[in-house]
Amino acid sequence: MRFTKTHLMFFFFVGTLVGVQLVRKNLFPYNILRMWRKSLNEKKDNSQHISAPWVLPKKKDMDESYAMIPIEYLPDYELRSDTTGNMYYVENNGMDTLIINTAYIGLVLMDTWATKDEKVSPPDYVLRQKRFLDQARQSNMSIIHSPNYPVVERYDQYHFLKKIVQDSLDQYELNRQAPIFLKDMQKLENDVFRKEKVIRKLSKAASYKTDPMEDRRISAYLTPNEDEYVLSSYEELMYVIWRHNLKLLIYIGGAMNECILTRPSGINRLKNSILQNGKALPISIIVLEDCSLIGESIMDSKMYKMAIIELFKRNYSLIANSEKIKFNYAIKKNLDSTNIEN
Repeated sequence: MRFTKTHLMFFFFVGTLVGVQLVRKNLFPYNILRMWRKSLNEKKDNSQHISAPWVLPKKKDMDESYAMIPIEYLPDYELRSDTTGNMYYVENNGMDTLIINTAYIGLVLMDTWATKDEKVSPPDYVLRQKRFLDQARQSNMSIIHSPNYPVVERYDQYHFLKKIVQDSLDQYELNRQAPIFLKDMQKLENDVFRKEKVIRKLSKAASYKTDPMEDRRISAYLTPNEDEYVLSSYEELMYVIWRHNLKLLIYIGGAMNECILTRPSGINRLKNSILQNGKALPISIIVLEDCSLIGESIMDSKMYKMAIIELFKRNYSLIANSEKIKFNYAIKKNLDSTNIEN
């Protein structure tokens, strides 16, 4: 059989198609070399991560510990009419109490910066923060420190957690599937979240310093322990919520009109999270008003602070006072239906 130019072009075309298929099926030697080179680069990248002598925090092996938390919120306005028939709104202050197993609570310390004179005379709010943090540590809460960037990079715990979360996100990009701590969040819906919705339907009657960000650090009174979280992003916070099945987050720090609301690990990001089923993230949030800063110095007035607190009560969170919270509260079988049992 005599080969013509047409035969050669045909065999060249067929050979090219077969070669392309071999490359796609990972059988071609070049592709094997490419995967080998990629693995070397991954090892090189992994070596750049900080090796922190730290393990993921675990819940304490202890008897069940509870917290009794008096809360305030703003229910819907009540519409009334006067003697002349004119309608007007009456604002009521809602009050109730949550009783919850501390294993389901995460304490978020947002931007708890050191103050320049804290070694001499720490501010009263810092002492209240430390007192509440000590109580939380003695209970079974998950402790979550969330300083801003680049301060967060001072702490080894952050680099450890960041690598875990980033590895999960990398797998998400490869497999086109969300990590479990971002995908199955509808399973978080719980009795505390449902109780908050019921409560809201009932009709019961210092700012940042000017020092450079890179020089800041967490207050010495609130320094993270080695077995506590330090994080910055929404994804890292969601990982902690998923890992410990948290039902309630308590926020303290600074400031209620700034970072507690707007940071990636702040309240706005959580409240605006929409799950795959189109529903909002089912988790309750409390802000301790006596352990949190409100406002800038130019607006440091009682009226402004009251307005911020009322804004939180209506739109963002429940409000509580740290000194009114009781720990290790004994749950009795005859609790009325307005309380939560776990």
